[in-house]
Amino acid sequence: MPDKILFVIRMDKRPDCTSSSVVQDHSSEKLDVKVRPLREADITTLEEVLTEHVRDLHTGEIVESEVKSILSYMRGAADEVGRIRHYLVASNSNGEPVGCMAISTETRKW
Repeated sequence: MPDKILFVIRMDKRPDCTSSSVVQDHSSEKLDVKVRPLREADITTLEEVLTEHVRDLHTGEIVESEVKSILSYMRGAADEVGRIRHYLVASNSNGEPVGCMAISTETRKW
């Protein structure tokens, strides 16, 4: 798995219409990566990615509570303000997830 992946996604009004551009290490080298909606089967692999990257900035330790929260959001739980997050996954040429991002809509407080 590459150390750094930056992926840029343009979404149309329908969430199933995406186009993506994936660049490794901020260079112009293109990777064979597809962007797709999260699948339940992706969550185990993405948990490994989260434990590598969700760390305390000062100590470098894994922030277990944050990893658990993100995993629950991936499974459809609402966050503390009631938002539901929709995840997009970057997958390699074998279909294995190598990264993800979440999209949510702003909650209105009337």
